[in-house]
Amino acid sequence: MGNIQITMDEYLGLKKEIQKSIIHIAKSFVRIGQTLYKIDQKEAYRLDGYKTLSEFALTEYGISASGVSRFLRVYRRYCQDGTIKDEYERYTYAQLVEMLNLPQEDETLIRPETSREDIRELKRFNREGEHDIHALESWKDQAPDDEEELKNILRDMLLILFAQKDREADFNEICERTKAGRMHEKEFAELVNPGGNKTIRNGRAMTFLFESEICIKVWGKDTPIVTTYEKLMECFAESFGETLKADGDWWALQYTPQRTAQPEPQEEIAPAQRDKKQKAEKPEQNSDKPERSGDKPEREENEIPGQDTILNHPEYLPEKYKTSAEVNGEPVPAAVEPTKAQQKEECFSLLSTIQGNVTLEKYEEAYLAAGRLVTYLEVMKC
Repeated sequence: MGNIQITMDEYLGLKKEIQKSIIHIAKSFVRIGQTLYKIDQKEAYRLDGYKTLSEFALTEYGISASGVSRFLRVYRRYCQDGTIKDEYERYTYAQLVEMLNLPQEDETLIRPETSREDIRELKRFNREGEHDIHALESWKDQAPDDEEELKNILRDMLLILFAQKDREADFNEICERTKAGRMHEKEFAELVNPGGNKTIRNGRAMTFLFESEICIKVWGKDTPIVTTYEKLMECFAESFGETLKADGDWWALQYTPQRTAQPEPQEEIAPAQRDKKQKAEKPEQNSDKPERSGDKPEREENEIPGQDTILNHPEYLPEKYKTSAEVNGEPVPAAVEPTKAQQKEECFSLLSTIQGNVTLEKYEEAYLAAGRLVTYLEVMKC
């Protein structure tokens, strides 16, 4: 392109013209909606021989019946006395149309900078939540400011937010400042949400990150949760506490999966030698051999066949259920039996983890979480 000479005043004038045109386009739907509303109220379309407003609009202007309905609904809900209400002045017509089918309380989750697709995702989220039985059982009666629930939601959201490779630099900078004690709320907000507007869905919750606050819609809760970046910063330090203890590339430590050890290649041996080796390794079966008093019986005396406990699967127990005990003066690993409510909480957390990993196409991690979930469910059904 050629080098075009233009003064700063001319450039600013062009920008103002664009802004005026955008405002003109955005507000034109108000006049259309108002005019259609007046014609409909007085049935003025009958003067041209039309039987309905829809027939009039389609024939005269090519506006479909659904288009007429949208114009009228937007006008009735967001306009007053021929002008758009002040709180909706910065929204586009497309945004207002998408917002029509949202509950009134969800409008606090939508800002002028919220994309149309994010509004549609919120509607899909609400529809799916209506069919979620766990929302009715577990979250309907909880207080919106439930601290433990909020921490779990923020933790899962952070894991999804920083899982992308292009967030590595932001994650490492937050870790570096947090570890050095130099992280402040405003700087943290800019690193977490550099665009000032971001939406993240993780399982049963949908989080809206704005410039100065965070709003969260949770299945089963009518009122969105409103929290601060200070609370999110505290959750970050707690969630990634173990990672922060290390040095170097924190993102790689947190998000790079450990490679599974490959089995050593087996030495090739002849069939005859293999049979001889297996026979030598196989212990003799002797049903008459008495059981030693120190041997552990196959099943405890009072144990019901098929019964199990999560304590038999310590590898799947979260850290909060692991502890230690003293035996003969020596510390040994031990476990605390989780309650049914805690087991259900872990199942819901695993479901969120699985959905988040599938969303990020991290299928191996989702598969491992699914295995832990199956183990919990097998234990709980006993």
